[in-house]
Amino acid sequence: MIKWKWGKPLIDGFSNKPQKGFSELTPDAGIPFRRLRFSDIQDLATCNFILDRTDYIRFMSWYKYELRQGTLPFQIFDCRYGIERTARLIDDVPQYDTNSNYYNLSLAIAFESSVETFDWFLVVNENDPLIVNDNDNLLAGVELRL
Repeated sequence: MIKWKWGKPLIDGFSNKPQKGFSELTPDAGIPFRRLRFSDIQDLATCNFILDRTDYIRFMSWYKYELRQGTLPFQIFDCRYGIERTARLIDDVPQYDTNSNYYNLSLAIAFESSVETFDWFLVVNENDPLIVNDNDNLLAGVELRL
C-alpha cells in the first residue's frame, strides 16, 4: 500500500465534505424527479497542507508516478479518529495557491469504509467503588463503522 509522505493533516486543516445523497433529473416541464442513491455513503474530506517549493515538486512527482495521476489508493492519517485509513483522491488534480516559496495544497479525498474497534479505559481511584447496575454491561471496546 502506498503511504502518504507529506505530514499529518491537522484538525484545523481538515474538514468534512458532505456527499450529495440523491440524484436529480429535471424534465422539460414540471417538478424535478429526485431519487435516493443506494450506494455506500462515502466519508469525504478536504485536507490542507503547506509545503515549501521542494516538497511541492516532490509531491507532484509522487502524485504522477506513485499514485498514477491520483488513481491509486493510499494510506493517510485520519486526525478525527487518530488512525491510518485508506483513501483516494476525488478531484482531478490537487489544487494549490502559492505565495513565493510556499504552496497551500488542498486535496479532496474519500476514505474507504471500514470498521474499527476503539478501546476505552476507565480509570478510578482504588478507594472509590465502581458501581454497575445488575442489567448493565461495562463495555471494553466500541466498534464504529467509518
